[in-house]
Amino acid sequence: MGYKKIALTILFSLLLFIQTIQVSAHTTLGKISGESPFFKINDHELNPNNTFGNAHVPGPLAYIWPGSGLKIYLNNLNYPPGYQSPFETFEFPSQLASNSYSPEGAILTSTLTRDSVGDFIIAINFSQPKAFITSENPKPIFRFKNISIYIPAPIIDKYGELIQDGFEPYGRINWLTGDSSNIVTTLTDDYGRILVSKADMNDPFAPGWWIIRIEASGKGLEFTPEREWSEWYYIRINQIKAPYIAGKYFFKIFLGDSYPLKSQNTTALIENAMPVENWPIMLVKAAQNPAIIYGTVRYGGKCDPNLYGLPIQLPGVVRAVGVTPEGRHVEARGYFNASAKG
Repeated sequence: MGYKKIALTILFSLLLFIQTIQVSAHTTLGKISGESPFFKINDHELNPNNTFGNAHVPGPLAYIWPGSGLKIYLNNLNYPPGYQSPFETFEFPSQLASNSYSPEGAILTSTLTRDSVGDFIIAINFSQPKAFITSENPKPIFRFKNISIYIPAPIIDKYGELIQDGFEPYGRINWLTGDSSNIVTTLTDDYGRILVSKADMNDPFAPGWWIIRIEASGKGLEFTPEREWSEWYYIRINQIKAPYIAGKYFFKIFLGDSYPLKSQNTTALIENAMPVENWPIMLVKAAQNPAIIYGTVRYGGKCDPNLYGLPIQLPGVVRAVGVTPEGRHVEARGYFNASAKG
């Protein structure tokens, strides 16, 4: 069987190179639109009225706040906080909104000579709760007794080659033994309710990823009309080592033992779990001012003129490998599934 050559124009934004500067970011998966400059919608509160279609979709919403913020020890409110979206619209301090992969909106990769280590704060609130109001249920209440967080982990094949990079606990913390001592949360003060493990390679949602599961105390994660559905819940994960490979790393989050892998829509709103669009993304770059590559992977084989030039409908990965002016070898990867169409 011969292999078809394909012309590659890259859809995923791949972030390259490395330096040391304290930065942070938040963005979500959203819905892929294929249109510049953001290439997706439903990613961010792009308008103050939070209109459905231009903001995060209705339902539970997750954030990642890496570190404590830029020069937090100076107590200067003009510096970006630990949570900083890579947009300038309705955010303060503002950032250049040239695209959703702003260089200011990323953490740095680890290198062979230096580990990039820091803390994560994962926060949960509720986006557009009024979208769920009906005449039969004018004051909906949302309750979830537990949360499961899948975090990308390094995956090594049987030959010792890295096939997928990810995050790891740093130092003496060993998640493989169930050590959850670097995890604290507002959901419970009972550390017996915080469980950490690694998914096996047959896991239906994230084979080989880390899993943090928290059984909440009391009423759990609750969003109520009495408080205008404005409750916030936090999980802090200390001492996390960044990947060696740059790219977009998203966290899969499930609430209340409900595992829907589908998108939100206006006709049948998901109210018993977190919509896929609201999963958070951590942007990882390998330099202070990285390159950005985007495009579409298309069929390049000429054996079938009906396919030539069309976006592929297969899963795949795009690698960008280079050398910095300082002589460091760097790499970024972007993975896509069949439904992304290149």
